[in-house]
Amino acid sequence: MTEFKKIAQVLLTEGEQLKSILQQELIAQDHMASGKLYDSFDVEFDVLGGSLLLNITNNAGYAIAVDEGSKPGTNVGLRKLIRWVKNKQKLGRMLPFDNQSVLLIANRVRKSIRERGTVSPKGFIGNALETAEKIGMFKRMAAATGLQIDAILGESEIDKTLTITATI
Repeated sequence: MTEFKKIAQVLLTEGEQLKSILQQELIAQDHMASGKLYDSFDVEFDVLGGSLLLNITNNAGYAIAVDEGSKPGTNVGLRKLIRWVKNKQKLGRMLPFDNQSVLLIANRVRKSIRERGTVSPKGFIGNALETAEKIGMFKRMAAATGLQIDAILGESEIDKTLTITATI
């Protein structure tokens, strides 16, 4: 196995662990409604110029909204909220209601988000990165690859990708 493949394997293995930590944070912070965000994470490895990139991506499209909350004035579609309530019920996180009650709950949530927004007391992405740091993930990556971890991008800046870069 070439040295480059060994480095790629180490980074992909650590990326899978970081993905798992992100998913665990979603559960710990009770951000589970349908499981779509939980299931949306993928780990990818790429080379760009003189840098190796470990990308943990999500295709749900709302990771930052969950991580940071949303501001007052945000309009959420009623159909999305109805699905959210029904998913919560299906997962046993909410008592079953008839369709009229589901509509009433969805409308109340919609009004609350529009008037007050949502506040995430603690971002799941920042917590996941803190956990990764505490368990020595970034030191392990640097030791195993001989590379210096240069940057961790995406905590708030990028909605779809959390990127860890290492200089070759």
